[in-house]
Parts: sequence; structure tokens; C-alpha cells
Amino acid sequence: MSHPIDYPFRLGILIAAASFLFLGAKPAEAQGGNPVCTDPSGAREPTRVEITLAKKGKANPKEVKAQFVQGSAPVRVQVDFLPFLDPPMNIGIGRCVSAEMGRLALRQAIVLNRGVEMLILQGVLPERFIGIGTTKVAELSWIRISPEELKGLMDPTLSTDAFQQAYRKLARMKEQKRPFGMDPVPYPPEEESTPPGLKK
Repeated sequence: MSHPIDYPFRLGILIAAASFLFLGAKPAEAQGGNPVCTDPSGAREPTRVEITLAKKGKANPKEVKAQFVQGSAPVRVQVDFLPFLDPPMNIGIGRCVSAEMGRLALRQAIVLNRGVEMLILQGVLPERFIGIGTTKVAELSWIRISPEELKGLMDPTLSTDAFQQAYRKLARMKEQKRPFGMDPVPYPPEEESTPPGLKK
């Protein structure tokens, strides 16, 4: 039989672990670790696209799916609807997604989900994954971007490497959250150069 204090003790351990992951992690850990795609050829699996839309928008799932399956790259698309609320204006793009597919997803997010205001940290996403309007990851991983930054990310001249570098530069935590009401601490700027398309 478990002791009465076991449950709160275990809960405290879980909270402490979460605090380390999201509040006390080093910059590289907070940004999601290794940015390198482990399957650049795409031979192992198709890109999975999950789209959450407002039911009141009355989008046709077949038409939505058709936008993503026109090319030669293998893709699986799932469309879900929220019955009452609007989904968040976010998008997550995994590190093995091509620039062409990423730009297509951004365009569709703008059309179908009112726009794109937040990018999701790649560290919480599968490699070959696109999520539009998703609520499946913690809000702490949603990074707000400006319209100018979004425009730069959608630059059609960006190669896949440049697109992925630009995405990671935008979808990174700008400051370290701290507990007990303490002020956040800004992360030092990355040493990498500004990706093409984002230079002012």
C-alpha cells in the first residue's frame, strides 16, 4: 500500500523535471537539440501533415488534402475540426521537410487558419511532420513571429537548407523562463549568420 505522501511527492518530482526541461535548460537544449535531418532522402517515411481547422469555416477536407498531394513527395494528410473555437494561428515544420513543402504549408495556413503568428520549436516535432493550428504541443513551444519575419521565411528563393536554417532561427526561445515570478533571462544571440531572405 502506498504512503499518503507518495502522490504529492511524485507530482513534485514531475514538476521539477518539467521545470528543468523548460525553465532551466541551456539554450541549445531549449531550442530542441540536433537540427540535422537524419533522413534527407525521405526514403523511410512520408511527411505527415496534421491540420486543425474551425468547423465554422466549412472547409472541404478533400480539397484541403488535394493541395498537399499534388507533388511527387509522399505525404499523408489528416484534417480535424474544432467544433466551437478557432485553432491557434501556429504552424510546426519538422527538420526534414523540404522548402517547397514548407512554403506550401505556410500558404495553406494563411488561407485556412487566418494566418501564421507562431512557429513551433522543432525539438518537439517529428522530423517529417507539419502541424497547422495544432494544440498537441505545449504553448511554451509556440514562438511568436512578425509579418516581416513570416514574409522572409516564405521567400521562394530559399533552398531547403536555407529555409530550415531560417525556420530554426525564428522558432527559438528568446529568453529563459524562471520560476517564482523571477524576470526571464534573454538567451545570447546565436553566432550563425542571418539566413538569406531575412537580412534587412
